[in-house]
Amino acid sequence: MSAIRVAVLAFNGVSLFHLSVPGLVFGTVQTAQHEPRYEISYCAEVPGMVESDQGIAIAVKHGLELMDKSDVIVIPAWSNPSVVASTALVEALKLANAQGKLIVGLCLGAFVLGDAGLLDEREATTHWLARETFAQRFPKARFRPEVLYASTDNIMTSAGTLAAIDCCLHLVMQRYGAETANRTAKLLVTPPHRQGGQSQYVEHSVPRLATETHLSDVLIWARQNLASDLSLDVLAERAKMSRRTFT
Repeated sequence: MSAIRVAVLAFNGVSLFHLSVPGLVFGTVQTAQHEPRYEISYCAEVPGMVESDQGIAIAVKHGLELMDKSDVIVIPAWSNPSVVASTALVEALKLANAQGKLIVGLCLGAFVLGDAGLLDEREATTHWLARETFAQRFPKARFRPEVLYASTDNIMTSAGTLAAIDCCLHLVMQRYGAETANRTAKLLVTPPHRQGGQSQYVEHSVPRLATETHLSDVLIWARQNLASDLSLDVLAERAKMSRRTFT
């Protein structure tokens, strides 16, 4: 069987991380001998050198015509949501959608799919930082700001940054099943499916480490006295706390 052709869009300011995620995940998939593998290629509106958000320049050989020859199209995080996608890009995505191709918007890449009208009456998500802008700009989308990824028909979008990996692993699971997705996740040393959604990460403070509290001296003392009695009572006394408070 022929390979599953994936076209990943590159543009000036593109996230180097998001640009690499499809190749990283799909390229790790180990299929059975008779099953097709993914073939990853990159395209740009104007072929040539494209500079990423990390200042690394990337040579892109293909133009948007690559989308017409591909089975899956991936739009990485759009560098500036306020910048509307160009007419050429919108038309290429509309044509791909009419052909039933799988189209994926990673993180802020969902804005590009919205500009092409591909999210109307479909579930969609994006990075939580842009949730208000997204909801106002694409009122016809069934916006799901709390999830890690959303899918309706041939359109899929993901939440912020690392959710791109969750999204791509889900696509692997859809095509090849849970066993292959689990094996791929294991090779990537990442959970095959993260519980919850991006709402659990919104505006929460990072918990303080024990080394940043007054318990750090107790931990240091305990490590230096591992052969001693390290019961709760002893440690609580060392911390100048009651047993209950220390516990």
